[in-house]
Amino acid sequence: MSKATVHNRRQQKKLHLGEFAVQGFDLSCQVALKTEAELDTFFKSLAAFIHSQQLLIWADGDAGQLSAYVTSDQRYGSASNDNRKAVVAWLESKPELSEISVGELVDTYYG
Repeated sequence: MSKATVHNRRQQKKLHLGEFAVQGFDLSCQVALKTEAELDTFFKSLAAFIHSQQLLIWADGDAGQLSAYVTSDQRYGSASNDNRKAVVAWLESKPELSEISVGELVDTYYG
C-alpha cells in the first residue's frame, strides 16, 4: 500500500500544485516566409500579440517550421481557453502560416 504525499499550502505554491498549477499550451505551424526581414516582421508581430494577451511564448523552429509553448506572464497565472482561442484566431488570420496545430491546456510544470 502506498501512502500519498500530502503538501501544505506553502509547499503546493512552491511546487505549483493544486490551485497554484500553471497551465499553458503547445502550438506548431508551417511558416512560408523567405527573407530575414519578413521573418523579423512576423516574429515582432507575434511577440506583440502574445504580450497584449499577457502571455509568454517559448519558440523554436527551422526550415519553415515553428514550434512553441505559450503560458501566462504572471508567476502563478495560467493561460486560459480564451487565450488559446485568441492565439488560434491570430494564427489563422496570417496567410503565411499553414498546418496550424494548437494543443489543449496542460500543466506547464508536470505535463
